[in-house]
Amino acid sequence: MIANKTTSLQLPAAGLSHLIDEVLTSTYPSLFETLSELTAALALLSAENSNHELSIISQKIFLELDTMHRKEKFVLFPYIKKLSAENKKTGTCAPFKNLKLHVTAILTLLVTIKRNVSNSYKTNTCTGLIKDFESKLTGMQKAKEKNIFSPVRSCDGCKVIH
Repeated sequence: MIANKTTSLQLPAAGLSHLIDEVLTSTYPSLFETLSELTAALALLSAENSNHELSIISQKIFLELDTMHRKEKFVLFPYIKKLSAENKKTGTCAPFKNLKLHVTAILTLLVTIKRNVSNSYKTNTCTGLIKDFESKLTGMQKAKEKNIFSPVRSCDGCKVIH
């Protein structure tokens, strides 16, 4: 599983730039591939049950994942590389919290899918794909938090002075 591979990488040995490249070139493609398989399985299940809610939810997951991927690829990761090169930290943790909102939204949508799938008798394929996708997503997020975000994140600007 690619997310676990990313999780096992350590920052000093691999380097921040290498970890970012690994997330962008291996982990995200693996997530999108698993989501594509899950979407296809849910479409079959939806057609059998005449319930198209599962397909709509999987589309929402794709949009959340795609948005998160684009924000990291084009905004956050270049910013992190710049901060790292200058040996600086962020003045706020807002950019990282913003991305966590996407992860939370995806996990919430997965709960809805699990609930709907559990009511069906043909669930083995979908359940396995849901678990695989969820594991890859949470593994990637934990790896990013520990190895990519942590070295440059500072929440000093977030603290309220009384």
